[in-house]
Amino acid sequence: ISAGRARVDNYLLFSDLHVSPSTLPQCLSCLSHLSAVASTRPSTAILFLGDFYHTRGSLDVRCLNAVFPVMKKIAEANQVIMIPGNHDIVDLHTRQTSLDIFSTLPNCTVVKNPSKLHNAGLIPYLRSGISAPLASLACDPSVDTMFIHDSVVGGLLSGSARSASGIHPGAWGGWGGKVWAGHFHRPQDGVGGGRVAYVGSPYQVTAGEAGERKRFVWLDGGFKYDGEVELPRFGREYHEGMGGVGRAVEGDVVKVTVEEGGEGGEDIQEAREICEDSGAAEAEAGPIFGGEVEEEALRVVANVEGGGDTQARGKLEFGEVEIEGFASFKGR
Repeated sequence: ISAGRARVDNYLLFSDLHVSPSTLPQCLSCLSHLSAVASTRPSTAILFLGDFYHTRGSLDVRCLNAVFPVMKKIAEANQVIMIPGNHDIVDLHTRQTSLDIFSTLPNCTVVKNPSKLHNAGLIPYLRSGISAPLASLACDPSVDTMFIHDSVVGGLLSGSARSASGIHPGAWGGWGGKVWAGHFHRPQDGVGGGRVAYVGSPYQVTAGEAGERKRFVWLDGGFKYDGEVELPRFGREYHEGMGGVGRAVEGDVVKVTVEEGGEGGEDIQEAREICEDSGAAEAEAGPIFGGEVEEEALRVVANVEGGGDTQARGKLEFGEVEIEGFASFKGR
């Protein structure tokens, strides 16, 4: 791909923005911060590693109208290179992507085919898999860095779970270069035999990312690691446990798990007191249901499975419900 007219001394990496109506405020704050960080070093190019939008196959007009002028401003000041992720592609062969509109901006390149930029290989997400182009670039003696969007076996998902699918560490053969990846939201290094690093999402996109430290990554003009930027909060964050109640601010989501019976009521009261002590205007907690939840859940599932009346008597509202071992879900 074209290296652009201007010399590049620094590359600023970010990934997995996941723009949607619900995340738009965080995304706009993130892009504004990205622009400010890029301006702190001369001759900086911005390299995005996939999943700019969240919804596959369509664009929300409100989101597009909000982010396009911000991206235009960024592209006027910096060269921008974008690799489509799995959320950005529309068809099997990546002929159309939700990033295509940005290719109309000055200095912005959308990489839709495996390509080279100096000593780096760039591979967008491909529904057919990236093993073949990855192996081809690994055989090129001039390539010592790759940028991809895909799963790598062993990568950390949420919590301590690791990916059991994706690119196997042996796919690179004897190639000894560095891989920077998008796809997994948790920032992490040392995946895939030590050669793969995930930049991670720039804010907590899902509740599974509670407590994660987010970052931008700096590379020098030769694509060598040159530091990172720890990111501030860009809006709503997720927290877990009673300690999260005290850290949360308005708009945050806190998950507190209590056992039925026991000290559940005491935990709810403690949460209320922490909220009040921290200056929260309101401290609300839903009631702790016992057998009523199980009875109602069983009745609804049975009706759905049997094709009966699914209209529940009265109304129960849950923020989240997990049902295990009922009806067709037995043993799952």
